[in-house]
Amino acid sequence: MVKKEFGYAIINKGSVMSEDKDLCFRVLEPHIYIESKLIWRKTKNLDKKLDYFITQLNKHIFELISESKMKD
Repeated sequence: MVKKEFGYAIINKGSVMSEDKDLCFRVLEPHIYIESKLIWRKTKNLDKKLDYFITQLNKHIFELISESKMKD
């Protein structure tokens, strides 16, 4: 169960339950095998801060996956 105050959720396949019907989920990168989804309040226009957050989160997840693959 994802609570309202959470910023994002990283899940392994399947659906995400939410306490708030206004939350929505966005896949960051379809080629990443972990389903990485960002949760944010539904708005008609995404602002620059949200776009920057998505970019930085995606970069961080990609770096974590790359480091994990290098250790294997």
